[in-house]
Amino acid sequence: MIMKRAIAAALLVLAMGTVVTAAWLDSQFEEADAEEISSLAGHLGAQSVLGIFAHPDDEILAAGALADAASRAGSVARMITATRGEAGIPDDSVCRPEDLGLVRHAEVLKHGYQLGLERQLVWQYPDGSLVAQLEQVTLELVREIRSLRPDLIITFDPESGYTFHPDHRAIGGAATKARRLAADPVFRPDLGAPHEARWLAFVLVPRRIMQNFGGERGTEIIQHQVPVRYAVPVDQRIKTRAWSIHESQYGYTRRVWRAPLWLLYWFFDQEHYAIEEAGSA
Repeated sequence: MIMKRAIAAALLVLAMGTVVTAAWLDSQFEEADAEEISSLAGHLGAQSVLGIFAHPDDEILAAGALADAASRAGSVARMITATRGEAGIPDDSVCRPEDLGLVRHAEVLKHGYQLGLERQLVWQYPDGSLVAQLEQVTLELVREIRSLRPDLIITFDPESGYTFHPDHRAIGGAATKARRLAADPVFRPDLGAPHEARWLAFVLVPRRIMQNFGGERGTEIIQHQVPVRYAVPVDQRIKTRAWSIHESQYGYTRRVWRAPLWLLYWFFDQEHYAIEEAGSA
């Protein structure tokens, strides 16, 4: 009887410890000051959404918002990916290193189709070169913004870039500038009729997880990142399906997070956004 009670007590302590640990881990992926909303596009009233990212698989960070926008009645979602990601970490079980750009190009097109995107553009800028190509990228974005006429643009925060990757910061800066220039009727009328996207959304990383596990890079990210405004719940299946499609980068990403991705997204079940509205910046 004493042994049974001791075992029961030990199991109770273990269960309580597991619950406490799970609650703590969950809190690492949340933003206490964020306003929780069920849909970014729905909350804003956006009917045309354009994602602008640097590499294939970047869109996974905003996959919930893109999938939601694509599924809403009367709404459309599109995406621009500036590079083919050929400088990524190759997985030799998936493809030859020299074929990585081609494979990642195909992966992002497949994922966009699964998200329900109406249109995708994958440009051919060399991976890792966007800082040097900023002026040309910005002009191309002005043309596409005027052509596609989105209400809402989703991209990276130009200061933090989610991961502080130079290409992430560059594409965020180019998208931010292009949104402003596209609305200017005097600027390059040859690039199309002016259009002002009402909202610009920056997808952001949870600050606690970066602070506690991100090392020096994590500290740098949260020091530069703008404040979060919205937290939007995401079905973890959207994220895990995305990584099954982006197979060439799955192994590397799992090593970075040091956990199975299904377990990661059990806790990482929100996307976080800052918003700039027309006339506010």
